[in-house]
Amino acid sequence: MRRLRLHHCPFREVAQRRPDIICAVHLGLMRGTVDTLRAPLAAESLEPFVTPHLCVATLRRTDLPTDREVRDTLSG
Repeated sequence: MRRLRLHHCPFREVAQRRPDIICAVHLGLMRGTVDTLRAPLAAESLEPFVTPHLCVATLRRTDLPTDREVRDTLSG
């Protein structure tokens, strides 16, 4: 997993009032971008306002096996 630090949010002003909506839209935009680019990544989550000017997105590589796949392989 990778954590991406996001500074200077273009939606900051309105996100401070409605993070439930704006941050979900921002995460959706990141997911759509990753899909469009066919990048081997998945945008898993977005933590808004970790500090007053910082949000953190969690990305996962999709070309690597998941923990469950590893466990299933080891136990199988």
